[in-house]
Amino acid sequence: MAKVLYVEDDLTIAEIVKSFMQQKLIDIKHFNKAQPALIDFEQQSYQLVILDLNLPDIYGLDVCKQMRLLNPKTPILILSANIGETNRIIGLESGANDYLEKPFNLHELYARIKNLIQFSAKAIT
Repeated sequence: MAKVLYVEDDLTIAEIVKSFMQQKLIDIKHFNKAQPALIDFEQQSYQLVILDLNLPDIYGLDVCKQMRLLNPKTPILILSANIGETNRIIGLESGANDYLEKPFNLHELYARIKNLIQFSAKAIT
């Protein structure tokens, strides 16, 4: 079972994503603020991080950069309402492995999660 850290301040979206991913046998741990998520990320091992950008305490790109310093191998997927090519480029240049804009399709999100986890596992071995 894949272990995923999910940082999202919108509780409605978070519940929908968590429920769907749990049906797909993904163990997903949710935080609605960045600071506790960073502390947990430093203490736990995850196969993937799903990260919103517009968080109430720390901007998501700064979180992404901090996570990259803590663990450069864990894939990070940004899931954000910040749309447009420039935002996607900045997100990827900040250390994210993938960027998906809201609104999104749950099946596409799941496919991206599977691909990132599989690629990461192959790269590590």
